[in-house]
Amino acid sequence: MSTEWDSQSSVRQVVLTDGAMGTELWRSGWPMDRPTIWAVRERTQQVEAIHRAYVEAGARVVLSNTFMGCSPRLGDDAEMETLNRAAVKLARQAAGSRARVLGDIGPLWDLIEPRGPLSFDDAQSAWERQAEVLLEAGVDGLLVETLAGVEELESAVVAVRRAAPRSWLAASVALVEKEGGGITTLTGESLSVTFAALARQDVDIVGFNCGTLRLTQFAEILPLALRAGLGLLWIRAGAGLTPESSLEEDPPVTPEDFAAGLVDLAAAGATWLGGCCGTRPKHIAAAAWALEIEPPTHQPG
Repeated sequence: MSTEWDSQSSVRQVVLTDGAMGTELWRSGWPMDRPTIWAVRERTQQVEAIHRAYVEAGARVVLSNTFMGCSPRLGDDAEMETLNRAAVKLARQAAGSRARVLGDIGPLWDLIEPRGPLSFDDAQSAWERQAEVLLEAGVDGLLVETLAGVEELESAVVAVRRAAPRSWLAASVALVEKEGGGITTLTGESLSVTFAALARQDVDIVGFNCGTLRLTQFAEILPLALRAGLGLLWIRAGAGLTPESSLEEDPPVTPEDFAAGLVDLAAAGATWLGGCCGTRPKHIAAAAWALEIEPPTHQPG
């Protein structure tokens, strides 16, 4: 698969990606129990403005506002197709010629057996269909993200690959810190098991996002991931360790701390870097400055 992405970084070959969309919408009053993909119709200008703010901050990859935007979540295939196409259009308009657009495909863990009535076959059909629509809408590649564990990772990648056998594809797993120490997936797999599963996937880049890990913890596990054979690594860290802290106007991780953490992650071997829950355009702007990625041309205030 092609991995020719222009980083425009003078520090090292790092691709800077965007920050959070969902928490930006939640801060402005979007209900947390409603799929944020509906905002592409109900808050069209705001969604495009958020994308544009990240591009202007220095992001060279933006994710379409399609997280969990598959038909089981929306209840109707035609609705899914309309909203996904609209989301890609908004991301494209904001990105222009300055950034690539990845189609964002989220998890289904609250619907799949035993957590819900959806079988894995039905889940795979939903992932596959969303991938088809996103590709038809003109994305540059696909991301399956915030995956709960190895079983969901392998199922999602197989499904998306059926729709996109030759397209650029990334896969990202959520990690959490257990009580008493230790880091696992949401479904309890160890790092070694998770690294081995990621290394088996037919994808162009693997990574970690969301969860409860601090930037320093991501930096600590990166050398372990590299020794396990994971090459291109994408880390999207959050600005808070809980949903509540992520929604604060000034979340616990400041833009300056976030930028410093991303510099450390780059030094530890991360290839792609970006933000997850709670991160804002100012976090990405600070990271762009610290990583010497153009633009911005002045230090963010």
